[in-house]
Amino acid sequence: MRHIATVHDAELFALEILRERVKPLVVVSTRLDGETFDFDAETIASELGSAADVVTIATGEPTRAVEQTLPAKCQV
Repeated sequence: MRHIATVHDAELFALEILRERVKPLVVVSTRLDGETFDFDAETIASELGSAADVVTIATGEPTRAVEQTLPAKCQV
């Protein structure tokens, strides 16, 4: 599991989202404080095992960068 915390990493992550995937991608964003989560991403990743990739992302500049990099009408 990895965490996206910078605009640069978020832009690269958005491009990764657009590539063809072999397994699903589960993205867990922080609360507005940018630090805490409503969901336990580690538990989600553990439960899913190798069935999906789990990524966490800080809400704020990183999520806005993902939204700006994805095609129109893709909501983040």
